[in-house]
Amino acid sequence: MKILQYATLALFLLGSFSFAQEEKKDDAKKQSKKNKNLPIKADRFFELNTDTGTWISLDVSPDGSTIVFDMLGDIYSLPVNGGEATRITKGMAYDSHPRFSPDGNSIVYTSDKSGNVNVWTRDLETNDSLQITKGKDNQTAFADWSKDGDYIIASTGFRNLKLHMYHKEGGSGVQLVGEPSSLKIVQTGVRHDDGKYLKAERRMS
Repeated sequence: MKILQYATLALFLLGSFSFAQEEKKDDAKKQSKKNKNLPIKADRFFELNTDTGTWISLDVSPDGSTIVFDMLGDIYSLPVNGGEATRITKGMAYDSHPRFSPDGNSIVYTSDKSGNVNVWTRDLETNDSLQITKGKDNQTAFADWSKDGDYIIASTGFRNLKLHMYHKEGGSGVQLVGEPSSLKIVQTGVRHDDGKYLKAERRMS
């Protein structure tokens, strides 16, 4: 399995502030506003070839033919029988915890592409992505699909994460669990045998 992975180093130059530098700074601000999703550009690259991954999250497609997994901030797909991995997401963002939709056509995952960790979906045929949650201060630990594929269950919040449900097209969502206030849910999933129950890993702080 050959995997290409790019990493970046941002370079910051220190010096005296002159009028010309202020002009450059203003130009940079205007340019960054054009791209709301992590406007930092890659400065250096390196190629990584590996056939081993550790501390990764993965999921198997509903038809059992494909695996999706995260590695070093990008998401890849791989045939169950092995072979060469195909990168699904790339760039500066840290993408993780991919989960197949029930029909196998999309994945839901967490990403800091918007500047904060939120829930995103990606159509595997068109490669179009959609931001589901739009929190600026909240944390998002994990997300999974409902049995019918119309909703997404996520553990998100400011300090103690709670279960929320969102429509696959986005929206404000609804909180499913609020009490006790000390409850922190760090992982969730839907029991696909009947779709009526949620399973979750919780921590009491």
